[in-house]
Amino acid sequence: HVAASVLRGNRTIQVAAYRPQQAHADIMSAKSVYDPEAFASWSHSRTDASPAMIIGGMPVRNREFRNETGRAGLRQHTPTGATVSAYREWDSGVERNPGSTSDRGHGAAYVAEITQPIPTGFGDRENRTIIQISRLQADMSDEEFRQTVMETMSKAIEAYWTVVQYREELRLNQESLDMAERLLEREIGRKGEGISTQLDVHRAREAAATRAYNVYLTREQYHLAQ
Repeated sequence: HVAASVLRGNRTIQVAAYRPQQAHADIMSAKSVYDPEAFASWSHSRTDASPAMIIGGMPVRNREFRNETGRAGLRQHTPTGATVSAYREWDSGVERNPGSTSDRGHGAAYVAEITQPIPTGFGDRENRTIIQISRLQADMSDEEFRQTVMETMSKAIEAYWTVVQYREELRLNQESLDMAERLLEREIGRKGEGISTQLDVHRAREAAATRAYNVYLTREQYHLAQ
């Protein structure tokens, strides 16, 4: 019950638990450089093949060419430094004459490419180093978190048994005070009967006062420990 309460409500553990989460998120962020990415491009052009004629006072183009090209696909970087791409590209054209339109053709192709930057060395050293550093930091954060939990639990258990100890001492001191007060009452009664002396009463009163003070100190320690 004590362990569950400490783990559930301790701010130190809650703050410490954030660091491993952040460290593992940094690993995912460093690895994201190798995630596939989509790309696309598109272009459109128009070309007049001959000067416009004047018909009825209005300029009329003789011939017009329209061309459209584009590509779309996926690209992914690898730990070796290579880039792998797979995409579709197309090219289409239309020729327009006064009063007619003709399709000049349409072409499409599926392309796969692999590029490897040999001159800079084999392997993506920079990103792999970043990932390795992120993993080391995550391992350190995990270990620091475990250490924080163990230290916090140790302190909580120690505090728990300290409270138990003071509670038991308070109970024993209270019982001792009760006995001292009963003894004082008995000595006062015995003095009235001529059996005990004033010194006996004084000693009993002093003992009761000492035990009352012990109860006061133990009660304060018990409340502070809680």
